[in-house]
Amino acid sequence: MNNFIKNYQPLYLKYRPQILSELVGQKFICQTLTNAISQNRLSHAYLFTGPRGTGKTSTARILAKSVNCINGSTANPCNECERCIDIKIGSSTAVIELDAASNNSVDDARILIEKAPLSVIGGKIKFYIIDECHMLTKEAFNALLKTIEEPPPSVIFVLATTEEQKVPQTILSRCQKLSFKFIAQPELINHLTKICELENYNIADDAIQLIARRAQGGLRDALTMLDQASLLSSCDYKVSHQDLVKIFGVLSEESLNELSQYIHEGNSQSMLKTIENILQDGREPAVIITELTKHFLNLAKAYFYESKDIEQLNLIILGSKEYINKIIVHAQDFEYKHLIWLTQFMSQMEQEIKRAPNPTMFLEIKLLSAINKIDYLANDKINERLTKLENLISEDNYVFNKTPALTVKPTPTNQNTLLPTEKLDSAKITVSIPVSPNDQNKQIAKVMPTEDFTKSATSINDSQNSETTYNLDRENEEILSGNNTIDQEEIIPSSDSNGSQDFWSKLLTELQNLHMPTYSLILSQANFISLINEELSIGVAATLQKTLEKKQDYIIKAGKTITGKVLSVRIKVQDKKKTTDLSPVKSKKIPENTDIQPQKLESRNLPTPDLNQAPNDSQDLIKQAYNLFEGPGSKLIG
Repeated sequence: MNNFIKNYQPLYLKYRPQILSELVGQKFICQTLTNAISQNRLSHAYLFTGPRGTGKTSTARILAKSVNCINGSTANPCNECERCIDIKIGSSTAVIELDAASNNSVDDARILIEKAPLSVIGGKIKFYIIDECHMLTKEAFNALLKTIEEPPPSVIFVLATTEEQKVPQTILSRCQKLSFKFIAQPELINHLTKICELENYNIADDAIQLIARRAQGGLRDALTMLDQASLLSSCDYKVSHQDLVKIFGVLSEESLNELSQYIHEGNSQSMLKTIENILQDGREPAVIITELTKHFLNLAKAYFYESKDIEQLNLIILGSKEYINKIIVHAQDFEYKHLIWLTQFMSQMEQEIKRAPNPTMFLEIKLLSAINKIDYLANDKINERLTKLENLISEDNYVFNKTPALTVKPTPTNQNTLLPTEKLDSAKITVSIPVSPNDQNKQIAKVMPTEDFTKSATSINDSQNSETTYNLDRENEEILSGNNTIDQEEIIPSSDSNGSQDFWSKLLTELQNLHMPTYSLILSQANFISLINEELSIGVAATLQKTLEKKQDYIIKAGKTITGKVLSVRIKVQDKKKTTDLSPVKSKKIPENTDIQPQKLESRNLPTPDLNQAPNDSQDLIKQAYNLFEGPGSKLIG
């Protein structure tokens, strides 16, 4: 038994290429190295990159034999001399193989550097083969930089890796890079067939094709699976495709087609029964999802192909010709976007099942969701509604919702109780006024004192809420007694032409973004007069003329943004002042059966914080409030 184990050699070692011409599927690399050897132009350092099992380490050993063979440098070493045999079995002192996964520290790199200049016994050129070099630490790479760039004359470095992106650019720039590729399916099938003939394995052609598909271009993986399949082979029994399906634990092509058909038909009962049979055969739920993901991806690939394109489709889909023929027809049963959604759905399941506490239950629940198109139909409805909304907005006659009318309500009071007269002395009413679309649908707040208005309030026993209607008698604002609304066009002063009015609206919008205090002052207290020969005239009350003149820089900057020119601004005094008088419109009658009598409240002046004298009119009040907001008075505010 011990002799059997000692003498047994796996296929991937037994049929390892020994000369460059034996490399499978690496024609260009073979030609490059052959020319380099024959022309004596070997580089001092090589970087072999590519997927696993494609011949990187084997090529490095062949290169070492080619330059150290006792018969001289040749692309076809004899493999019979002592040097070639020692390199083949891994006992040569001229070839040092390092596993960077376990020798990745800076100390390992220093030992390599110290030994590199030493002469070698058993060869002319010392070869350092560093496998999985991307595992080296940053410090180790830095230590090797100088040696790899200028090694001793008798040293060649070969770095092999499957993850080129992890190798520093400083190393890449010092090496000649050779990229190994996956082996094409036809070449892999031919190579496996030859080995079966040499080893007298009785394996069916469709089984060999399955091995080649499962290997996904890796020769070492393919030889390992072939080694496993050969255990079932005998003179009297030929290994079939179904045998390998059971050995490898994968889903058969027939099962995949059945499941996708049930999902298309919405046949939950048959789908669950098929899944149960697959699970009883020992398949893992994660494997089922992985196979289904590949299957729906193949259906999406085959959607735009016909049966006559089967040879072309076989290059991008891994499967037998019968399988490819079936999915070409079966793909037409689905909508293309449904196939894409199913592929994404299965791919997401593949990630989520790794964290599922009960993978079998998770698999069945998710497949039921897929078969009933729960998420797919929900996404369709959302997309349909979004499309309708986009079409509605894109129509020329689309009208946005109108700005709601202004409603003014007093400070809430207890039912059947009048607002005390003492509290009206310092009361303020904040009114939210809708602004035109040019002002970006924002709202401004105007504060009106109780000095110039009186209030009439009533309280009714059987009413739910007490309401008070106010009447604002101002130059550019009015609350209509019928519906409590303000005409929005009166907020922006009218002008002589549409062009001037448009300019004034744009100016207000720009000031709103540039400097809010200037915007609020102009909007509430200033009037547009004219814009003639790049001279802008603005009217304002005498009490605010100097204040607005201090803000001319902002007005000039806003005007330049709109017109592209530097405007001159003139602040003119207007005789007529804007007032903020409020007068009662109408008082509700008090029912006869109540003892509460209406009470008229006298207006008083608003007390102004930190000022010696109360304002005489509304203009002075706004000016004082403005100074408190921005001017020297702001220092008094903690």
